[in-house]
This record gives sequence, C-alpha cells and structure tokens, in this order.
Amino acid sequence: MIVASPLTRSLAAAACAALLLPAAAAAHEAEAANPTPDYQVLAAAPEAFGEAINDDAGVLTDEQITELEQAISQFEKSHQRTLKIAFVTSFEGMDHREWAERSLSANGGGNLSLLAVNPEGRRYDVAVGQAWSTSERDALRKAVRPHLSGEDWYGAARAFIDTAESTGQVSGGSVAWLGAGAVAAVGAGGGIWFLSRRRRREEDKQVVESARRVDPSDTATLSRLPIPALGQVAEDYFVATDESIRRGEEELATTVAEFGPARTRPFRRALDKAQSAMRRAYEIQDQLGDAIPETNEEKRALLMEVITSCSAAQRELDKQAKDFAEMRNLLLNAEGKIAEITQRTVDIRARLPKAEDTLANLGRRYPEPTLASVRDNPQLAAASLDSAEDSLSAARSLAAKPAGRQGGLVMVLRDAEHAVEVADRMLTALEHADDNIATARASLGPLIEEVEEEIAEAEELRARGTANGAEADWERLDALVREARELLATARERGEGDPLGAYTRLNDLDARLDERLDALRETTATRDRLLRMYRQQIDSARTTIQGAEDLISSRGRLVGIQARTYLSEADQLSRRARELEGSDLRGAIETARRAAQRAQAAVQAAQEDVDEHYRRQRRQEIGSGAGTLLTGMVIGNILGGGHHGGGFGGGFGGDDFFDGSF
Repeated sequence: MIVASPLTRSLAAAACAALLLPAAAAAHEAEAANPTPDYQVLAAAPEAFGEAINDDAGVLTDEQITELEQAISQFEKSHQRTLKIAFVTSFEGMDHREWAERSLSANGGGNLSLLAVNPEGRRYDVAVGQAWSTSERDALRKAVRPHLSGEDWYGAARAFIDTAESTGQVSGGSVAWLGAGAVAAVGAGGGIWFLSRRRRREEDKQVVESARRVDPSDTATLSRLPIPALGQVAEDYFVATDESIRRGEEELATTVAEFGPARTRPFRRALDKAQSAMRRAYEIQDQLGDAIPETNEEKRALLMEVITSCSAAQRELDKQAKDFAEMRNLLLNAEGKIAEITQRTVDIRARLPKAEDTLANLGRRYPEPTLASVRDNPQLAAASLDSAEDSLSAARSLAAKPAGRQGGLVMVLRDAEHAVEVADRMLTALEHADDNIATARASLGPLIEEVEEEIAEAEELRARGTANGAEADWERLDALVREARELLATARERGEGDPLGAYTRLNDLDARLDERLDALRETTATRDRLLRMYRQQIDSARTTIQGAEDLISSRGRLVGIQARTYLSEADQLSRRARELEGSDLRGAIETARRAAQRAQAAVQAAQEDVDEHYRRQRRQEIGSGAGTLLTGMVIGNILGGGHHGGGFGGGFGGDDFFDGSF
C-alpha cells in the first residue's frame, strides 16, 4: 500500500480542483439562468456618527477619546481629509466590508477614511472615499491590525491616525477624486480651486496660531501637532532665540561695565546656555536638510527638541534681561528715586508719635499677651527708618560718582526701599490693631482646621507622588509640614492670650502651604497623566513589536533587510523608553511612541515584501492556467507557514483576500 505524503495529497487536491473549475463554472451559469427564490432579511444601514470617535463597545476611556478627537481635529485641519473611528458591539448582520462601506456612505464618503471595529466579533475593516487611494487603505488596515490582535484598542486608533498623517496631504487618490469637478472648476475660471486653496491656507494659519499658544514644556500636546505646524513653531523659537543671543551679547558688554562681572554672572550663564541650545538647533536644521530622509516621528522628535530647548533658553534670557533693565532704569533715575525714598522716610517718621499713643491706648484695653505681636512695632519702625537713611546717604555718595563707577548704587537703593517698607508695615499693623485682633479671634479656629486639612493633603500628595516617581522638592514640603505642626501647637496653646500673633503667623504659613500644595497638585496630576500615557505607549510598542517579530519569523526569507532593520530599531527604542521611565517620563513617552512607529514600519515593510513575493508568483503562474495557480497557492501556503488565517494581512494581499479578522 502506497501512502501519499501531505504535500502530495495537497497537490493532488489542487489538481482536482483545477479540473473541476470548468464544471463548477457551468453549474454556476445554469443556476444564474434559473435562479431559485432567495429570501433574506436586510440589515438596517448604519447611521451617521455625530463625533469622530464612536465607542459603542465601551473599549476606550474618556481621556483616550478626548486625545483621539484632538488628534483627528489637528489631522483634518492640516490634511483636508476626514477620519472617523467606530468601535461597535455588532455589524448588524452584515460582514465587515459591507458595514464599513455603508457607514462610509452614511458619513459622507468623499474625503473620509473610516475604521470600523467589532471587538467582540474580532472583525474590522477600513473603508475610504475617493480622496484616498487603495494603497493608503491597505496601509491603514495593516497599521491597526497588530494592535487589534493584542486588544490594544487605543493603540489601534492611534496607529490609524498616525498612519493617515504619514500618507501626506495630497495623494494620487486625491487627484483622481477631483475628476470632472476639476474640469468644471477650470471652466468656471478656477474659482473653486482658488476658494479651496484660500480656505486651506486659512485653516493652516489657524492650526499654526493654535500651535503657537501651546506651552513649549507641554511635550504631550506638542507631540500631537501636525508636523508643518510644529516646524513653524520650531522656526519661531529658533529665530527668536538667535535674535535674543545677538542682543544679549551687546547687553552683557554694557552691564558688565555698569555693574561689574560678579553681578552679571547669571546673565553670562543664561547666555552660554542659549548659545548651546542654538548650536544644537543648527545641527538639527542641518540634519533635517541633508540627503538622508527622516520619518515623520523622527522629524517630530527633532522639532520638539528645538522648541523645548530654545524656549527654556529664551525664558532665562528674558528674565535676566528684565532684571538688568530694571537695574539700569534705577541707575538712570537714581536722583529721583533717592528723593522719593527720602520723602517716604520723612512721612513715616512723622507717624511715630501717634503710634506710641495708639500703643498706650491699646495697653489700657487689652492684656499684655494680646499685644505681644505689636508692642515693639514703634521701636522696630524707628530702627528700620534709621537703616533706610543710612542707605540713602550711601546712595547719594555713589550717585555723585561718574558713570561706570556706580555699581553699588542699585543695591543700596533697594536696601533703602526695603527698610522703608518694613517700617511702614510695622506702623500700619499697630494702627489697625483693634480690627485685626477682632478678626483674629473670629478666624483663628477655622484657620486651624484649614491648616490641619492641608497637612493631611500634603501627606497624601507626598505618598502618591513619591510612589509614582513625581519630581518635586519633597524635603521642602516636609519642612513646611513640620513648621505647620509647631505653629498649630502654639496657636492652640497661646491663641486665647495672643490671637493676633497666632493668627498672623498661622495665616502666613497657610499662604505658603497653599502655594506649595497648588504646585504639588499640578506636579502629581501631571505625573499621573504622564504615567498613563507612558503605559499606553509602551504597551502599544510591545504589542506592535511582538506582532512584527511574529510576522518576520513566520515569513522567513520572504522578508528583506528594511523590515528587519526597522524591527531592530523598534526594539532598541523600546528598551531605551523603559530606561527613561524613572528619569525622563516625557522622553520615555516619546521614545515609546517612536518604538511603536518603527515596529509598525517593520510590519508594513515585511508585509510589502510578502505581498510582492506573492504578486510575482501569481504573475508567473497566471499564464499556466488555474491548476498551476492553485498549485502555487498550496505550495506557497505550506512553505510560507500558513500565511492566511491568523497573524497579519489577508491571503495574497489586496482587497480580494482581506477577511477582516484579527
């Protein structure tokens, strides 16, 4: 008995199928000539979506939906094409293709690309209007499938948007879509084309203006901007920083002569930092302009680096320039400032006798402990005025010297101003002591409760922030909490006897604690948000890398060097992202996103290699008849490791072989 091998049996089956094809075709024709009644229940056509994201399946969070809608909005403004994404619980009795096509039609078609996903049924499709080419549709299908296979719904939606953006603003499909409409536009004198172009320019301008309002330290928002808008913002910061450096060099030479090297050292440091940022910006400009092309994600990362580094340098330069401008103005108006401060010392000194009388009257109505916080105010005010007058005397001597030798004048004038302010506050507190004591007695209890709540919140924020790795001055917070506990104990112990002193000290601490907590709330919330984004991105990268690895491993030698290189780069970027998690979370997010993009590029390159192989095989075998074609298909599937059915891409590529599964 001869037992046929599996390969032999498969080839034999293929040959039999080839022989039966004519008979099957004849039977089909006969059936078509005499059709039997076929009763079907027609599924209802999908309706138009109100929003860009339709998540009936409930697989996305509110935050994810918001981020995706923002990304789609930016895409539509910069590309003049539309995206919609639908996660649904059912395709309503239709197959993936019919449901997607009907949804496309219901939502306008034309320049729309629509991603339809049924997570429960594990089916999906991408339907595109006439503004999109078939190759773009196939690229979108391939981009989302690895994420869908890993049930990374957000990653799939993000890959859909990113891949759409990478296809460019105008495709071959866009030109074809114009069709007869373009002829009509020409016949009308080009008016439609002109209006469309003008509207597009206006929309692009609005996108750029919105991009310019983004905080340059908000890398998460920057990373979602269209690359043209990002490039314009980078150019703005590039030019502004370069101009600031040029002016700064001139300013520094003048300020050194006026104030000396010691006082101008912060300006020198800021200028050096800005020059370092500019050198790097020039390197990036050269890199973007050389003959080696960058991917969209590489361009985005480089442009964001220019924006963040140049903007930080610009802020520091502006701060130093403002400080020295104020100092210079003080020098230029020194005589007037001396006269102003002198007049204030005279006015405040005239209030001293009345302050002494006010203190005596208060002493007759309140016990001594109640006045503890104001009883020394007249003496302290007088001492501050004496200090101010000494500083004014030194200022007059310096002002009489020639220009270039007045470097200490600014310092003594500011010392005089500060001393006068202290004296004024001392006397004002004494003059309003009656009202302040009444307010302190009524408000001390609620203030104590408020500070206790703030201490509890500070401890909760510290625990959450340190657990998440939020970067903050936790030691400063600990010191502030210790001070708060001590002042609370003092307020409870002595508040009855000295309500004004207890209230004043506790109120001052409350203001400092409020300010610190506001900053920590923002820091902790930002860290939490960044951690969520990082986990989404790194999970997306891991899923896509695994999908690329599976595809390349299963297709063996059919996959060329480009896909393998992309996969290696993706793996390196993924490892780098994990290394950055603890030290630079924003950088880790961007690196993880680049890893996912590189892995997706590997998937696309590998699939193109495989598709090209099968296209060549089909071309070679078509001339030999259906039997040979089917034989080649069988051999291809056996030797290719079972290309269709699971994993990536449908069959031999192209719409006819796409089954919508994931």
